[in-house]
Amino acid sequence: MGQQRRAQGLTAALFLTVVLQPARTASDPATSSDGTGTNAEAVSGSSLETAGAAGSKESKLDKVLWAVNCGGDSLVGSRGVVYLADSAVNRQASGGTEAFIPVPIRRADTRDYPLYQTERYGTTNFFYDIPTPKQDGRYTIVLNFAEVAFREPNKKIFNVILNEKHTVVRDLDIFSRVGHAAAHDEYVSFTIKNKVLRHRRKSSKVDDTIRLEFVKGHNDNPKVCGVAMVFGNASFAQSLVGVESDEVLKADVGSSGETQGLYPDPDEVDVRKKGRTQKKKDMLKEEEDEHPLPLNSMVLGGLILAVVLVYENYIRMI
Repeated sequence: MGQQRRAQGLTAALFLTVVLQPARTASDPATSSDGTGTNAEAVSGSSLETAGAAGSKESKLDKVLWAVNCGGDSLVGSRGVVYLADSAVNRQASGGTEAFIPVPIRRADTRDYPLYQTERYGTTNFFYDIPTPKQDGRYTIVLNFAEVAFREPNKKIFNVILNEKHTVVRDLDIFSRVGHAAAHDEYVSFTIKNKVLRHRRKSSKVDDTIRLEFVKGHNDNPKVCGVAMVFGNASFAQSLVGVESDEVLKADVGSSGETQGLYPDPDEVDVRKKGRTQKKKDMLKEEEDEHPLPLNSMVLGGLILAVVLVYENYIRMI
């Protein structure tokens, strides 16, 4: 009888030890919240080494790699982002004219008024050449706009092209989105790997710079108030740059809301191509949270349990 009880105790101990191991969760240190991968991947071999202080304000701001106040002077935004003066990036810009319209801007922090009150516009196409990041990963370009000239829709409509191939903003009518003198931001997410830029289903080679071109349409002139390049996905970029908006989340969940100018990350496009929607991913995540035990631990635990049960039967027989 004593041997049988000892065998039963061994059964329980081994099962609890092997099977009930804590599963790694999203809160573990190896996981990053910015959509770029692990913290080590985000900083390895790049200029982002100061991002090692995970979660600090300074490390997040370090992931704003390039920002310019189009048509205006240098400034520090309400969230601490430093924007270069347009004149400081003249070598990286071609075409367009600088303008300043001193009107209050709705949907913007008063400290960000100067960002949306200045602009570069063009009677023909104009562009900025953004330095290509050295680190492979996911990036988001944030474009700041405000319609300060027109007070009705269909007066100014234009496109934005990335790297001379990808139409990342199509038929933008700022007034129809937010009205007159109101801040509006566009978030464009893409990946760079081995000198190849990938946005949605298209890819293109990148050199030392990535061209961001504002293309004149039939209705008035293209314009832009600010541009920022962020190392991270769209929702992470929105937490650092631009107007507060729930709509930005659509850029990361694979929404088809192209009319909103919020485009899915390339990884999410892959999910749709494989027939797995974001809703299915969420359901799988919920199921994983409810049953966090790793499968290999469960199998191993079951095998050990079977061995111990055989041992129990052997003890009974002798």
